[in-house]
Amino acid sequence: MIFCIKINNYCQRNKIFLLTLFLLIILFYFMGCGPNKNKYIDRGNRYYKKNNLNDAIKAYNKALMFDPTDEEIYFNRGTSYFTKGDFDRAIADFTKAIVLNPSSVKSYNNRGLSWYKKKKYDLAIYDYRQALNINPQFSYAYNNLGDALAAKKEYTQSIINYSKALEINPKYFEAYYGRGLSNHSIENYDLAIKDFSTAINLKDNFAIGYAHRAVAWTKKRKIDKAIDDYQEAIKLNPLFFKVYVNLGHLWFDEKGNLDNAISNYTEAIIIDPSDVSIYANRGDAFYQKGKIQEAIDDYYSALEINPNNVNVCNNLAWILATSNKEEYRKGLKAVELALRAVKLNPSQFTLSTLSAAYAEIGKFDYAIKYIAQSIESSENKNQIQKYNEQLKYYQNSKPWRE
Repeated sequence: MIFCIKINNYCQRNKIFLLTLFLLIILFYFMGCGPNKNKYIDRGNRYYKKNNLNDAIKAYNKALMFDPTDEEIYFNRGTSYFTKGDFDRAIADFTKAIVLNPSSVKSYNNRGLSWYKKKKYDLAIYDYRQALNINPQFSYAYNNLGDALAAKKEYTQSIINYSKALEINPKYFEAYYGRGLSNHSIENYDLAIKDFSTAINLKDNFAIGYAHRAVAWTKKRKIDKAIDDYQEAIKLNPLFFKVYVNLGHLWFDEKGNLDNAISNYTEAIIIDPSDVSIYANRGDAFYQKGKIQEAIDDYYSALEINPNNVNVCNNLAWILATSNKEEYRKGLKAVELALRAVKLNPSQFTLSTLSAAYAEIGKFDYAIKYIAQSIESSENKNQIQKYNEQLKYYQNSKPWRE
């Protein structure tokens, strides 16, 4: 009996010792957890600021090992995934942050941004509205909601939300810019210009603001103002491809300044030599300027990129069939290109070119056939008159010359 009591006393003391030891282990663990977790959070934040996203994510992963219930870590890691362009993982992390903290405005906002990047605009709109339900003064969510509504072409509603963002933060240049884009989309060009101008005043070196204001000036037929804005955009961003293209169009189509048009198209080609339309445009300008070989070279360059560009096929075929300089004429190649153009788009213009190509190789019956189709399909009196002149040439077994 005494023996049993001793054993029981020993067991009781052992239980107390084990419980104390367990509590001490837990205490020491959590005493170390906070500092270690914060160390890795701080490390992740430093990596993120340096745009070292992979190491930032690794640091946040280690922080989560110490505390898998910290919504801030999920938010930080989700933001790193977002910046990296991994929107699915970003959404997963922002969702975990929201589960842990349903009132996290920034998590709803950033998950909305992730949905927006995936073009899931309704889901983005839902998240932005959730953020605004929690904090109706969160201007970023109003701006982002405006972006999502604009992406759905709900421009009136997008303008309302940009305006709400600006009521909260009157110096929010992105909201002025977004509202300007929406106003432009519904042809409120004066309001668009006003918004772009305010954004330009608020944001230094805002090249894209100048570029979009130039587009609005063009719509209002203020061509000189548009040219000035495009040139300012180029000063701020010398590699702004689209600006060179648009500026080239203005010099060509509106001002008739072929040298300036060619210069701007050339700058665009230097930036992006894979764009077929710029070779085509510069080829047109060279042709208008009488630089036939340069035009031919540009059209061939365009066809190397896209052999089925109907306008390039047609324009090059026209030169090869009708040039008044024998060195440029290549009848068989003209027929090949003109047939391709007609197959792609059997219009009065491509049919006229095909007729000229057949005339160049002496097949006047085909030339008469296709020019007759051009006459039949045209409603423009001046164009019909030109086609009739071509028809007379072919009826007299003569090729057409430009």
